[in-house]
Amino acid sequence: GESAAIEGAGVAMVRSRGIALDTQRNRALVTAFDGPGSVMMVAVDLNNGARTAVVPTDPGHRPLFILDGLAVDAANTRALAINYLSNSLMAVDLVTFAPTTISGDTTGTGPS
Repeated sequence: GESAAIEGAGVAMVRSRGIALDTQRNRALVTAFDGPGSVMMVAVDLNNGARTAVVPTDPGHRPLFILDGLAVDAANTRALAINYLSNSLMAVDLVTFAPTTISGDTTGTGPS
C-alpha cells in the first residue's frame, strides 16, 4: 500500500524518550526533554500531526521531572511514566494533564 507523510505543526519533539498510543483520543503521547524550559510530554493528533504540549516545563527553570517509559492506562484515563529525576512512578491525567506521584521516596510504602 501507499504511505503518506503528515507534517504537523506545534511544539517540537526533541530528544524523545517514550511513546504510547491514546486510542480513545486518537493521539500519540510522546515524552521528550531538551533542557530547562523544554516540553515534557507532547500529544500528537494522529489525523493531522498537530503537536500540543501536555506537560510543559517553566521556561528557564529546572524541570521537576523528566518522564520515561510511557504507557496509557485507559481504564483510569491517565498515562503512566517513570520520573527519571526522582525514580518515582508518575500519572498524568489524560483530560486535565495534571501530573501526580503514585509511588516514590515520599509516596507509597516499601523498602528504600
